[in-house]
Amino acid sequence: MKISNFFKKVFSKIKSIDKTFFKIFCLCLSLFLLVVFIPKLVNYKTPKANLLIILKAVEPMNGLMHWQIELDNRNQKAAVLVSSSLAEKYPDFFINMHGRGYKLIGYSEQDFWGMSYNDQLDIMTKTKQVFNNLLEIDLDVFATENFSYDINTLNIAQDLNIDYLLKRGTTSEESTVYNLTDFDVKLISLSNVKDSHLNSTPISDHALHIRGADIVEWEKHINNSITKKAKAISIISDSYLGGTKKIYWKVYRLLLNSNHIDINDFDTWLSKVNQIFLKNINVPINKEVGFKQVPYTPIDKLESITDLDKYTTTPKEKGKCPKGTYCY
Repeated sequence: MKISNFFKKVFSKIKSIDKTFFKIFCLCLSLFLLVVFIPKLVNYKTPKANLLIILKAVEPMNGLMHWQIELDNRNQKAAVLVSSSLAEKYPDFFINMHGRGYKLIGYSEQDFWGMSYNDQLDIMTKTKQVFNNLLEIDLDVFATENFSYDINTLNIAQDLNIDYLLKRGTTSEESTVYNLTDFDVKLISLSNVKDSHLNSTPISDHALHIRGADIVEWEKHINNSITKKAKAISIISDSYLGGTKKIYWKVYRLLLNSNHIDINDFDTWLSKVNQIFLKNINVPINKEVGFKQVPYTPIDKLESITDLDKYTTTPKEKGKCPKGTYCY
């Protein structure tokens, strides 16, 4: 009996030690988790929307210059669609933009759907030559009116060592890169919106404006794209409309100052875009360029922002701008 009692006491103490050890272990583990994870939870930030602004360079150039000043002031950059004719007219201005970190994209104001191979070749070759020889910039991204392309465009781009073509969106607000397995060319599918009266269109101020969308609807499409948490979003601004008209600039100013988005340069934005590997024949195509014409306010009738004359494409003289102006 004495021996039996002795072992009972021993086992009871062991159990007590086990319980104490277990409690200490749990306490230590809890403290470790608190130290490691609580700061991360406290400092956790919701991922910001990855946004690329694409500016279509059009005359008058004060709209594009206004865009550049506002972006530079915030250390933000954009991509710029530049036609060969505009590059020839303002070469120094675009060389300066490129040097500031803006991505220049070769652009044709003609629709390539249904255009002959030779006509496409002439346009793309001319654009490549102007970029390479006049601007001294390697042309690696190309776009056309309506972001149209066909098999001819792909073959020419491949021959001219153009890496990317911009295409009309096929993945809703989400921008996507189609990495073609049968061409050495990639397709960047731009953000797209669609509803009952707008049909299908890129998130473009000009495209939506001529379809009769008012500023409320334009702002709604931008905000919806951001709140849907698309991994990569692209919006397009006609530099004259977005850069000079007060009603549009009010929306853009809020966008540039937003804490919920990262306005990235082209390369940073592109590095975060989803990629899909497909043969060209399997890539979805969006040709919904038609729309029901509705009344809209002519762009020239919209109220302009004040002091537009101070945004000039005049180069600096002796390191200074003419008094009261912005220049490059």
